[in-house]
Amino acid sequence: MLVLTLGTMTVALQQDLLGKLGLMFLKNGVYFAFEFALDTAALAFVAGCLAALGRRLFAKPDYLENSAESYAVLGLLLFIGATGLLLEGMRLAAHPVPWGYWSYVGSAVAAFVPAAAVPSIYPALWWTHLFAALTMIALVPFTKLYHILAIPVNLFLEPVGAQKAKLSMPFNLMDMAEDEESAEETGEEEPEPVMGFAKVQEIDWKRKFAIDACANCGRCESVCPAHAAGRKLSPRLLIQGLKHSLAAGAPAPALMKRAEASDLILDGEEEENLGEAEDVFAEGVLTEEAAWSCVNCGACMEECPASIHHVEYLLDLRRHLFSEGRVKDKQATLLEAVERNGNPYGLPSYERTEWLLDKGIPDIEENPDADYIYWIGCAGAYGIRNQEVTLATLRLLKAAGINFAILADEKCCGEVVKRLGEEGRFQLLAAENVAYLEPYADKTFITSCPHCYNTLKHEYRDFGLELNVIHHAELLAQLLKEGKLLLETKDAKLAHIAYHDPCNLGRFNGIYDAPRDVIQKLPGATLVEPEKHGDKSFCCGAGGGNAWFNVEEKEKISSIRLKEICVSAHPDVLAVACPYCLAMFDDAVKTEGMEKTLAVKDISELLADALPAATEDGADAETKAAIS
Repeated sequence: MLVLTLGTMTVALQQDLLGKLGLMFLKNGVYFAFEFALDTAALAFVAGCLAALGRRLFAKPDYLENSAESYAVLGLLLFIGATGLLLEGMRLAAHPVPWGYWSYVGSAVAAFVPAAAVPSIYPALWWTHLFAALTMIALVPFTKLYHILAIPVNLFLEPVGAQKAKLSMPFNLMDMAEDEESAEETGEEEPEPVMGFAKVQEIDWKRKFAIDACANCGRCESVCPAHAAGRKLSPRLLIQGLKHSLAAGAPAPALMKRAEASDLILDGEEEENLGEAEDVFAEGVLTEEAAWSCVNCGACMEECPASIHHVEYLLDLRRHLFSEGRVKDKQATLLEAVERNGNPYGLPSYERTEWLLDKGIPDIEENPDADYIYWIGCAGAYGIRNQEVTLATLRLLKAAGINFAILADEKCCGEVVKRLGEEGRFQLLAAENVAYLEPYADKTFITSCPHCYNTLKHEYRDFGLELNVIHHAELLAQLLKEGKLLLETKDAKLAHIAYHDPCNLGRFNGIYDAPRDVIQKLPGATLVEPEKHGDKSFCCGAGGGNAWFNVEEKEKISSIRLKEICVSAHPDVLAVACPYCLAMFDDAVKTEGMEKTLAVKDISELLADALPAATEDGADAETKAAIS
């Protein structure tokens, strides 16, 4: 369409302006190539319109919404393309030229056009074609075609170098405290912090424009794990609901209906009160259950051609629910556990590192010259299964001669608190951690948890702390490359290992190669890729706080992912690089009865199992007891 538009403008420029000045650039070889290019573009344009119509009529995916407008727009585009080719054929039939074969589509059409009929039909068809083209241009702002303009502008407005993993920060408690002191001195009243939004009209113009750029293509819905599991969430319906609410003050349920999402839409009686609704939940844009269903995997944002940040809208809606006190018991209990015990498990804070310190793992105060600080994380400290990953990682660090230490007073980084929408509580926790970590800002932090990686590396920058954070997969790959970890074959069986890309490590931070490099260095191992991998990976279901509470669903997200991996890759071992992925897949293996056919291992465990016995024999007795 773009090529044809530029071609038409080029012809007009030569015929109506430059040609009258004696400047002819469309001639000889340039003209022949020009005609060939336009015919090819026109053929592709017509074929594309036919393919789009065929897809909607005969092979429509569930996530694609059909409407009369869709058919009208495609029909109009097809008419413009087809009549354009017919006009060219009629012109060549009436006035044949030796170089006509360069317009190969028009020449083919001309063979079927009687030259005698051209004078009577051509003018009427030309005016009809022109009227249709001008009508299409006029309809762009009022139809689906609006995205032709809106999407490029929305992409242009994207901040350069913005981190996918970084969540918004609606206010800063530290700055507010300073402003409050200044306000007391001046007697001015400070405004209340903004906690999400209740109605779409309350958000800033940039995000409103992003909503308007949605083409309702359904790509976000097609990759959404929550929707695939049968949860009451569709990222497509969310944005479309916000779009209709923005346009009319309330959603238009008739435009949003579909079989699987009917429970998201208001019934006829409720529609009468749309204008008086207090927030988007009352309007029927989505349910509160849907807001908690999001796993924050970012697949919708990765797939969206308009670069809409669905996760941010859902996060703001969670913030609104917190500000209104509309929080479920499990979410409230989770936050209380973090506040009281410094971890979401609700276990005593002293147990976080005590089990390691008692076995001789050095604290940073005992080893202030350590080059690395190993951030254990809540899962690595308290999760029984993930404690094995912690021990395996420590064995590898010791075997490679790494000078490391842990933090005796480590506490939750606050990632789950922020993603639940409790921004104020997250910032208080983050401020405590920042004060504790500042003296060690010159160290390199290692973590096995992508969720901790995100928070320490990206979120704490808002509080003035920049840490050098690496994931254990990156360090292990580096150690293998440098020859600091020697491995041996302990099992003659060739293991087919499939690697699951954690959303927070891969899609958000672009770390894809390091874990695969580790697996490929394992003696006797063969890496097999599941169909959905890399930036197309499918979430395990733990993100967005969902590891800690249940949401109504038809099938577990972890089970959906596990079955997809097994069908497409047929692995003996499923390798992970995230404690939450490990926990979710361990559970899914039991649910699906695969305990005897599939092992789930962290990459550090796979490496530690391949360490030569001599390497471990070299460790001092006290440390060996801790890491074996």
